[in-house]
Amino acid sequence: VKDTLDIVLGVDKNISITREITEEMSEDKFLSSSKIQYKGYKIKVRNNSKEKINIKILENYPISTSHNISINLVEISNAENDKDAGLLTWNKNIEPNKSEDIKIIYKVDAPEGFRLKQ
Repeated sequence: VKDTLDIVLGVDKNISITREITEEMSEDKFLSSSKIQYKGYKIKVRNNSKEKINIKILENYPISTSHNISINLVEISNAENDKDAGLLTWNKNIEPNKSEDIKIIYKVDAPEGFRLKQ
């Protein structure tokens, strides 16, 4: 009987992750003093190894503590959503030399002049 345990300590150079802005637009509400802003991102996870990997991906999004600002998720690519923490989680199985794309878009409805910090 042989038992093995693979442990990665530190950065795994066989996994590459990129995050890029894909959507950034705003629109004014008709007859209102508020503005709607859309923010979108694409996360690409690539498995450069010769073996299938199981990976957990976490991404946060803004949550509002102000009554006059609302944030709504538009696209989360089947993520688990912890609304209280503003945290999205994906568990992915990625085949060797393949990649997975994750798309996130959220909408911010806020007073005119409000700017969302990056």
